[in-house]
Amino acid sequence: MKVIKIDLPQELPQVELHIFADEHFGDEHCDVKRLMQRIEYVRDTPTAYCILNGDIIDNATKTSIGDTYTQTFNPMEQLRRAVEIFEPIKDKILCITHGNHENRTY
Repeated sequence: MKVIKIDLPQELPQVELHIFADEHFGDEHCDVKRLMQRIEYVRDTPTAYCILNGDIIDNATKTSIGDTYTQTFNPMEQLRRAVEIFEPIKDKILCITHGNHENRTY
C-alpha cells in the first residue's frame, strides 16, 4: 500500500466524502447524466472530496458478465473520456483504486 499525505485546508469545519465506484462508464446502461451531476456537485462544493473506487470504466470481455456488444465506445476511449469527465475535480480526488475492468485496460 502506498500512503499519500493530503493537506486539507484547516478552516474546513467538515468534509463530505463521495465515493465513485462501479460507474461502468462506456456501458450503455451507465447513468452518465447522474455521474455528471455528482461530479459537478463535488466541483461546486468546497467541502466535498471524493474517492474513485474501481470499475469507473466498463471493459467487458466475451467471458465476463458484461456485454462487449453494447459498449458505447472501446476501452481505451472509455479511459480517455473518463479522464476528461473527472478533470474538473482532479484536485479533489483523494484516492484512486482500480477494479477488474481497469485491470483489463492497458
